[in-house]
Amino acid sequence: MRLHTVPTLFDRWLTDSLPLAEPAASGPRFDLVEHADRFEIAVDLPGFRREDVEVEYADGALHLRGRRPAEDLPDGARVHLHERRPLRFRRGFALGDDVDVPAIEATFRDGVLRIKLPKSAKAKPREIKVS
Repeated sequence: MRLHTVPTLFDRWLTDSLPLAEPAASGPRFDLVEHADRFEIAVDLPGFRREDVEVEYADGALHLRGRRPAEDLPDGARVHLHERRPLRFRRGFALGDDVDVPAIEATFRDGVLRIKLPKSAKAKPREIKVS
């Protein structure tokens, strides 16, 4: 016989309220949204600089890489809490050949990377007139 515990209301509140189950070195958060004429990707990259982020489209996939180096502390500084660690990430999104590659745009502002990937003409929905 196996012993199973029944989650209590307190257990559910604790799990939902505190991010204890989330790994300390978790990567950035991504949104991928499809519109009729384009895909859009938004990435939260707090503490990153524009030059620390790479965006590449190849073989039907968008590849993102980035790194946030450790901050240098002045001599004699004593760290009492250290949760902001250096971070490297690599992520790929398979989008197929439906992207108009020369028209891809990427902007980085206020710690958010936004990438617009317009769909190619063959991938856009079109209305077909019935005669």
